Amino acid sequence: MRPAIVTGLDYGNLKLETRVDGEVRQSSNTGELVFSPDQILSYCSRYVTLMPGDVIFTGTPGKTPAVTKGDTIEIEIEIERIGVLSNPVAG
Repeated sequence: MRPAIVTGLDYGNLKLETRVDGEVRQSSNTGELVFSPDQILSYCSRYVTLMPGDVIFTGTPGKTPAVTKGDTIEIEIEIERIGVLSNPVAG
């Protein structure tokens, strides 16, 4: 998670790239999710009262290979000025 909230985006059409130790492992688009972000939000809100700042993890579009302890995963979404989220894989 990053300390930024971006509004006014088409969440159903965002390019995202996943790298493991610098190697591109996934290049996909949120349009490839099984359920659209709107459908996911609608479903969740039927059962949970959502509050500002709540986060819904959607999973990832496309296929992602396994990672192992010690790998570094970088996620970059095509949004200007947000940057890259980088995390080590723990055991």
